Amino acid sequence: MTAMPMPSIPPEAHADTRPRAALILRENAFAEWLAKAEPGARITYHRGHLGSDREPGMSPFPAARRHELARIADRALALALEGRLHLLQERHGDGETGYLAVIASAAR
Repeated sequence: MTAMPMPSIPPEAHADTRPRAALILRENAFAEWLAKAEPGARITYHRGHLGSDREPGMSPFPAARRHELARIADRALALALEGRLHLLQERHGDGETGYLAVIASAAR
């Protein structure tokens, strides 16, 4: 029995083809939006994979941007726990998610 030859795989086939994360909203812009937005207004505060994009060694961002992303996400979560924001996710493809904040309606 003869072994079948292994096909040659071009180097680009090994490249990471996941979409690159993008810090699409800076912390000061998020704060300004929070101060001015009306109920129902929405904003995408991150696009990528929030869990790994915050982690050293996994994130494509340098430390300062990782920390900024963490502060934005932590603030969004705190406001959601207070009932002031709704947090949503939109899938944009394999490994890429949009993270959205929506201003909650005033309590009735």
